[in-house]
This record gives sequence, C-alpha cells and structure tokens, in this order.
Amino acid sequence: MTSNEAVNPDVGSDEAHRRRTRTQKYLSMWGVSAELPLDVLAPPVESSAVVADVASVRGRALACCVNALRGQGLSLIETFAFADAYEVWDHFTVSENDFILTEEPTGAQMLQAAWNYERLWVHLWALGLVRHLAFSDTQVDSAVAIETCISGAATVAVDALSLRPIKELLDGADVAMCSAAVARAAKSLGQQITMNPSVVHERALAFAELITERA
Repeated sequence: MTSNEAVNPDVGSDEAHRRRTRTQKYLSMWGVSAELPLDVLAPPVESSAVVADVASVRGRALACCVNALRGQGLSLIETFAFADAYEVWDHFTVSENDFILTEEPTGAQMLQAAWNYERLWVHLWALGLVRHLAFSDTQVDSAVAIETCISGAATVAVDALSLRPIKELLDGADVAMCSAAVARAAKSLGQQITMNPSVVHERALAFAELITERA
C-alpha cells in the first residue's frame, strides 16, 4: 500500500478507514500529535486480517506470564514447575525458551523479560479476561496481571474461553500499531510523547502475535 493509497478513504475497506479515523481521534484525545502522517507510518489494519485462535492466545498469555515471572526472579525449578503444569513449553519463542533455561540471566535480560507483563495484559484482554485496555501511558499492575492469568487463562479450560469480537481485536491492533509508529517517529526526532514507549512496544508485539496476517 502506497502513501497515496493509505490516505484515500476509497482504498481498502470502509471499515478499515473508519477504524483509522477512530484511532486518530483516540490518540489525539490523549495528547498524541495528530500532525504525524499515521497512514504512512502504519497502514490501517484491514478487516481481512487473520486472528490467532483461542488456544494460541491462551498459550502466549501463559508464556508471557512465565517469562515475566522469570524476569522478576522466579527460580529455574519454579519456572519448570509452572511450564510443566500448564503445558507452556510449546508456546515459548526460541529466544524466550533460551532465556527461561538460562541459569543466571543478566540484569538486562531479566528487565527485558519483566516487560512481558504488558504483552500478557493484551492477551488477557483479547481473551475477555480484562475488561478494558487503557491508554498506554502507565505500566500494568504485575500482581493483578499474574492473578488474572492464573485464575483465568491458566485454570479455565481452553474450550471454555473465547476471544473478543474480531472487530474489537482489529480496532485494538490499529491503535497499538499507530502508537508504536508514533513512538518510533518521536524517538528519531527527539520528541517527547504522552505514552510510555516500553508499554507501547510490548503492546505492538502482542498484537503482532494476535494478528497473524494483515492484508
């Protein structure tokens, strides 16, 4: 999609255009500059996007939870116990698996892993276990995220879980992708933004896992 096409409301689906218009208004309400060309920085999320299934989202939620807990000092034995009990191993990425199995991670590795609570929160929201995905200016409460994950995603059977309506997931993805694009642009220009860049980054990664393909 070219920049000329991206700003043309007749190109792509009408729903994608309406979605992007709402995203722009939402971000401007929170003080995010409306002057940046969002359609150029991040193409609108189309309605033809493919969304991950419930089992995959649940698995990624658990994997993010374990990864974040390991980043906060969970021992290797405790990590194994959690991953075994809830059958999480197949849902780790290669880099996550390597980190999980590292006996003595560096401080930088642990800090990076602890940010996974933000990614976890998005997956819990996608599963309907979190009511609202707030503006990305503050960090999630890790204790609440853990409790929600254990009481919901970890202990509820997969067939008893369901995803939010696809439209809500795509709307959330559009906000996340635009927020990430704005954060990158602001960083390159040396500008301050009202969002927390790390929160924005993790949310974008989470939605990239949820939305497996975009038209």
